[in-house]
Amino acid sequence: MTKIIDLDTSTETPEPSAVALGNFDGMHLGHRALFNLSLEISEESEIQSSVLFFKNHTRANMFYGFRQMQAIDDKVALATEMGIDQIFTITFDDHLMQLSPEDFFHEILVKKCNVKKIICGPDYKFGKQAQGNIETLEELSKGSDIDVCVVKMVKMEGARINSTEIREEIRKGEITNVTNMLGRPYVMRGVVGHGKKRGRQLGFPTANLFLQFPYMIPADGVYITFVEFRGKKYPSLTNIGNNPTFENEEKKIEVFVIDFSGNLYGEEIKVTFLEYLRPDMYFPNRDELIVQMNKDLEAARTYFQRKDRFKYDCI
Repeated sequence: MTKIIDLDTSTETPEPSAVALGNFDGMHLGHRALFNLSLEISEESEIQSSVLFFKNHTRANMFYGFRQMQAIDDKVALATEMGIDQIFTITFDDHLMQLSPEDFFHEILVKKCNVKKIICGPDYKFGKQAQGNIETLEELSKGSDIDVCVVKMVKMEGARINSTEIREEIRKGEITNVTNMLGRPYVMRGVVGHGKKRGRQLGFPTANLFLQFPYMIPADGVYITFVEFRGKKYPSLTNIGNNPTFENEEKKIEVFVIDFSGNLYGEEIKVTFLEYLRPDMYFPNRDELIVQMNKDLEAARTYFQRKDRFKYDCI
């Protein structure tokens, strides 16, 4: 069972650990290579497979409005699913930001994490103004029982996989590319709130998703998705945009849950993006909009039937 240790409050000394280090936004294929090595080390020894998560992204403190792929709860859930033994969490605050590489190594990794194996990528940076790197870690580890394990970059079609590139692909709505680089579909969580109920009037009642976290939002358009709530998964269509047919509305995320009837207000739901369908479009009248929405629905039904997605075996 995965143990979650909050380094902001914990005073216990954890078991010796093989700690994966990074920002881990997206938990993409490159990140998973670090996790896998930690798991391998754990199987070969009595060292606990571990990861250190910042509760807030390091860039969020420096760039207002910085959008991310995952909240800390999302990361913890995925690491738990992978079977990681220990998850360390810590707030990236002004104190941590000002720690020198040497202090971060001794105060956080050695004292708080009881690290024996440090696992990171070749471009890993740490400490005040990102002054520390792999060479710094190796120098600090000399003469101790701590080893530094550097994992090669994971590439796709010759290009390295990194969070910055994936966030840009999300922004452009390139969902297939995003799925390939993450190794799974992109997910956002939020709470269903009240809208103008315009979808209900058109015969397509939608759940208005209000995000509780600054997720990277995909490009405006209609997507084939599925939603998860109350422990069940449902096929769905999700529209992101400002409803140009009805003029000058703020951007919304509206989810139409296929073949579902019920009240979702106040529910937290997870929306998983499977495929981009079409751009957000202007229609001269409601009738033409309804015709297009029925086409979207048919496309979604065909998608789920073709991929056998009702079983969601591969999600």
